[in-house]
Amino acid sequence: MSKPTPDECLAALRALHGRGGQDVHGELRSLIDVVGQCTPPSAGWLDVLEALREPLEHAQSALSHQYAERPAAPGEDADLALHEVSETWLELAQAYALLARDTAIGPSASTHALLAQRRVHYCAAALIEFIQARRAVPAGMWGALNAAFADAEARGFAWTRAPDALNRAWQAQSAAEAHAEALLIDLSNPFAFDAGQLVTVRELARYFAPYCRLLPEGSDAEDGRRTAYALDLGSDRGLRPLDTLDAGAPLRRFDSSQLVERFREVATRLRKSGQAGDLGLSAAITAEDVVQLLLSLYKPWARGATGRRFARRPGRGTAELNGDWNSIAFFITGKPFEQPTMNTIERSIRADERMLTLGERVTDIMIDDRPDRQRVAARHGHICTQWEMLDQSLGGFRLRRRGSTERLEHRGLVAIRPNDAKSFMLGVVGWVMYREDGALDAGVKLMNGLPRVVAIRSVGIGRERSDIEFQMAFLLEATPALKSPATLVIPAGYFLPHRVVEVHDGRLRGYRLLEIVERGANFDQVTFEAVKVVA
Repeated sequence: MSKPTPDECLAALRALHGRGGQDVHGELRSLIDVVGQCTPPSAGWLDVLEALREPLEHAQSALSHQYAERPAAPGEDADLALHEVSETWLELAQAYALLARDTAIGPSASTHALLAQRRVHYCAAALIEFIQARRAVPAGMWGALNAAFADAEARGFAWTRAPDALNRAWQAQSAAEAHAEALLIDLSNPFAFDAGQLVTVRELARYFAPYCRLLPEGSDAEDGRRTAYALDLGSDRGLRPLDTLDAGAPLRRFDSSQLVERFREVATRLRKSGQAGDLGLSAAITAEDVVQLLLSLYKPWARGATGRRFARRPGRGTAELNGDWNSIAFFITGKPFEQPTMNTIERSIRADERMLTLGERVTDIMIDDRPDRQRVAARHGHICTQWEMLDQSLGGFRLRRRGSTERLEHRGLVAIRPNDAKSFMLGVVGWVMYREDGALDAGVKLMNGLPRVVAIRSVGIGRERSDIEFQMAFLLEATPALKSPATLVIPAGYFLPHRVVEVHDGRLRGYRLLEIVERGANFDQVTFEAVKVVA
């Protein structure tokens, strides 16, 4: 059976017009396979690849929805979709690379610049899909991307821009800019962003990529600009802190010094216009949200800073973790949350248990031995999972759980206790990432202050207090050494500026909520001031 011609492939593409993205994915992928097996002349096959780019992007986007909103664990249906999307991008990159080696394509510098840019762009796209799915980038993918850029540079086409209608920011891009875009995304600590933020980070990386360069170590072009990051083009990784790389390797310094002024210009423009679309960004994000993202990206992108607020040190042992709101309260207090009563003394779980088993009231003893506490917790449905501590700092922990089927909510509230600690602390899931072996890695940022479980209710207008139930919340004590004020951690959506509430922690107090310090997936951490509440 004869292979289809370029004209027949173009006709097949026209016939797909108007059909749903995911439905046509297999047919588009088969067309890429046809190009991959083509023979000269090549000019017609390049037209096929260019024509299928836009419908393929829609089809790939439809498939990626299976893992865009939550981490894709190995072996799940979402994992299969992830590999299909990533492999399709790699096949497209290889098809462009094949055409670049074909002498029938001709010597046109603009054509070869386009082929080089497309190859780098789709190698990067394959890699970024794993980041979007909260997965470790597989071995070989950074190596393939770096090799594609190195090839473009060796042939003299790395910095020649090619038209690209799918690039909303610039309508054009060079191979070097496509490479820099991926490097910026990797530098952004991408697993710390939610799905919507990550889309914007990718768009911002594309916008700022033209202002970044890779400079040979010690070259005249370096012009004294020193950053903390460098790249070994022969390696299978992205940028790394310079002091962690082999000094004898042919390193390329990452120069992003132009971004300092560009960040200021963009932030000023966004605040004046209030339109994020001016940067080619999605309409779903506000200008103020973009400015907040720019603030978080300024240090790693514009300043090339690798420093952390708190130094890391290797972790030893394990840590207990729980992300259920009611269970968190139990592990902090040793008893389930109950509606406070003003004239009764709350009983601990140990007292309740002994009363039930012995039939009499005995001395109230706090549960401080772990096997006993775990047994009582399990009876009430509160289970902690055990995590390996990879490293830790004053600010938090990097954890790993092997064979995990547990879902940790990104930006969700958790209770955590290292094996050598006596009490639980409150933390926030800063990022999660599945490894290829199925292990789940997570970063937990600690909240400042010793947590206490409290009950909170709003002061109603025209309603009896008895009609308003208390809700569970947490009070974090002030930490003067860290210049951290006392805060309340309340359910998401409960906060209103200047809302007056009653807080019960053994006695009743009045507070006015002031502002949100941190907004999580299921909580708001807020500052407050004491007020007098009329009984």
